Amino acid sequence: MTWDVDGTTTTEEYEYGAMPAYKGETPTKAADAQYTYVFDTWTPTLDKVTGAITYTATYTQTVNTYTITWVVDGTETEEEYAYGETPVFTGSTDRPIDGAVLYSFKAWDKEVVDVVADATYTATYEELARLTVNKTEFVLGEPILVTAIGDNYDWVGFFRQDNNGGGSIKWWRLFAHEDESYKVAPSGVARMCPFHLTYVRNHSEFK
Repeated sequence: MTWDVDGTTTTEEYEYGAMPAYKGETPTKAADAQYTYVFDTWTPTLDKVTGAITYTATYTQTVNTYTITWVVDGTETEEEYAYGETPVFTGSTDRPIDGAVLYSFKAWDKEVVDVVADATYTATYEELARLTVNKTEFVLGEPILVTAIGDNYDWVGFFRQDNNGGGSIKWWRLFAHEDESYKVAPSGVARMCPFHLTYVRNHSEFK
């Protein structure tokens, strides 16, 4: 009689009527990209010897899972997906303003495909608008020159009367147009204090 373990065969002699028993180690089958295999049973079912026969090892199979890593502005998020699934990032791809630069998500660095192995996808961005200033602190009587790059984006330039972040806020809304400049020289600022720029959708929060 013959034992077949994943294509490797072993032949043994048994007397008529004897019950065969596999004498090797528990059969194994190498995993592939899709499945991991664990020995289940022999087929056909073991029975007393009545003639030549081949018993073949059979296995249960489990779908492999893989780690998909999403990188958004340097922050990694790991998720597990089964082989063949299509990964979908459910978090936010927003990128905070870097200084006074507004970014928009463009695409992942490579095409998102069905899972066949561990993979990493990194968010890429395009610059939508930028404001530049010629100084970062306001001195009473000295204007700050603000230059806008990028059409039709609302920006706010603001001062805090208290250098520690408290106190009242003095703010100015800037409607950015390509290559236009603004001189910001507000009244009512008592002393030198930090000047901030940010992009806002609702500038009323700075009132």
